[in-house]
Amino acid sequence: MSFAPRSLFGRLVAVLLAGLVVTQLASFAIHMLERRDLLAQASGMQAAQRIADIVRLLDPLGQDERAKLAVAAGPQEARAQIVKSSDGTQLLQVKEPFDRAWRRVGLALDRVGVTVEARDRQNDLYFVRYADPESEMQKKDAERGLLSRIFSFGSSDPKVKAEQYRVQVKQEKETSMVNVLNKEGGAESSPTAQRILGLLHEQLK
Repeated sequence: MSFAPRSLFGRLVAVLLAGLVVTQLASFAIHMLERRDLLAQASGMQAAQRIADIVRLLDPLGQDERAKLAVAAGPQEARAQIVKSSDGTQLLQVKEPFDRAWRRVGLALDRVGVTVEARDRQNDLYFVRYADPESEMQKKDAERGLLSRIFSFGSSDPKVKAEQYRVQVKQEKETSMVNVLNKEGGAESSPTAQRILGLLHEQLK
């Protein structure tokens, strides 16, 4: 079965319609190509305009002012990082003077769920309590045997014991060092102490 027209007139109409469709498609393709070129050209002109604006902004400035502006516009250095002391203990170095670091550490402790019981500004200490759910879970897993864990599946003790710690903030040259100590004020290298430092780092960096 053929859909081609049998009469000469019908065939002429079909040819004209086919030519019209091809012409429209070609016109549409040319239009899209020209539109893409215009958009690319406009984007390039906008970039050039932005560069020209920056040049006009920087041109009247002195060399020192340009250097300061370049530093301010560049990537910002982390304000806090975890470092190791000479004895291998983890410390949090805050690149700020003591007064500002002391305030920021106090605010960060509240935000991460560490309870501040007392502050001793003269000795640079926060007396805190922290309930570490991960540490408590590890202790219970170590105490219970395999069969006990199987038969107690799905039951858990929601109460997590809060332990006492001291958070020390000490001035060191132009920066401040944050250290987590045990409740007696001695060195503390437990996973919980490291987690407290990690939580503070996330807030202060």
